[in-house]
Amino acid sequence: MLARLERDLSDKIDAIRKEVEPLERELSDVRRARAALEERVVEQGQPQSTSPPPQDWSLVKFRGMTMKQLTLRALQEHFPNGATANELIEFFARTWGRKDIVRESFSPQLSRLKREGKIKLHGKVWSLANHEASKENEPPEGGSNAGEATPSPDPDNKPEA
Repeated sequence: MLARLERDLSDKIDAIRKEVEPLERELSDVRRARAALEERVVEQGQPQSTSPPPQDWSLVKFRGMTMKQLTLRALQEHFPNGATANELIEFFARTWGRKDIVRESFSPQLSRLKREGKIKLHGKVWSLANHEASKENEPPEGGSNAGEATPSPDPDNKPEA
C-alpha cells in the first residue's frame, strides 16, 4: 500500500516537472533576450539598467539558511516519514538550488541536530524527533519534576530578597 502511494506521488511529481520544464526553458529564453538587449543598450552608449541580474527569486530564501535549518524544514514539510542524508542533499540541490551542500559537511550537522534532540536516526533514515516523547522528561507546566507548584512571579516584578 505504501509502495503504491509512493509510486503514485512520484508519478505526480514527475508529471508536474514535465509541465514546469517548458516554462523554465521559456524563462531562460526571456532572460537571455533581456541580457542581449541590455548589452545592446550599453553598446549604443545608453545608460545600463540598474536592475539586479535575473534569478529565481523563489529560491533566494534558501540561500541564507543553514544546513540545520534546511534539514528541519525539509523533514517537516517534505519528508514526514524521514529521508536518508543523500536524499536530503539531493532534495536541497534539486528543489532549493543548494548545490553547495556536500556529504562531508552535512553529516556533522545531522549529528548535532540529533544531539540537540531535534532529529532521530533509524537505520539510515533521519526524521524529526517525536516532540511528545521529548516532552516526557520535561516538568509539567507550572510545576517541577516532583509535581510541586512553582511560585508565581512577583506581580510588582521585584526580585525576591
